[in-house]
Amino acid sequence: MASICADQRFSGGSHGTLISLGCLSEPLASHSVEATIAFLNASAGRMNPKQLATRWVVGPRHFDRFAAAVRRASVVLFHSFSTITRAREFERGTPALERRFEFVQKCADSGLRSVLYIKPFLPGITANDGNAFLDLSKRAHASAIVVGSLFTDERVAAQLSHLIPPMHLGGFRVRDHPVGDTPRSEGESPTPAAAAFIERMRQSGLDVFTHSRDVFSSPE
Repeated sequence: MASICADQRFSGGSHGTLISLGCLSEPLASHSVEATIAFLNASAGRMNPKQLATRWVVGPRHFDRFAAAVRRASVVLFHSFSTITRAREFERGTPALERRFEFVQKCADSGLRSVLYIKPFLPGITANDGNAFLDLSKRAHASAIVVGSLFTDERVAAQLSHLIPPMHLGGFRVRDHPVGDTPRSEGESPTPAAAAFIERMRQSGLDVFTHSRDVFSSPE
């Protein structure tokens, strides 16, 4: 944390730099959860907005310490899904959906602020799970939903291009971002399919955003 704060680009305070975990890695995987808990505890004194994006779960051995660190650091959990009915196909390597649902529920029951992170929005796939996402938002007591595009580098985009047209990865008009660049695809104009999905979520009474940062300006 000290090295981050020493960076000249870092701005402290509640309106300062967004501290984001999970953009290019999985912070809650077994090999990283201890380091994540340590980082959250180290960041507790900083008033900056903090997000943790994950497609993973935290098991019983770590959960109490994880939850305490999340509370101490005032972190918002972004539970990331692109699809529910086709998760085995498009979210390979992640824990079973039921385990992920149970984790979302446990976080909600523990009073941890949770957001559904529907990212990337997959054309012709994500919108078909609208009802399932609405059910999950209730289960998570989600304070908001963020619908976004894929934050990627050229290597990952190339791997996905055989499944999804590369210029429409995530349902938004996406530019590729080399590692280290600031992602700007979130918040860009959604395609009609993504816009229709967003409107459906909003009509159900949910706060829906296209940029993570906006979550921290919304009421809990």
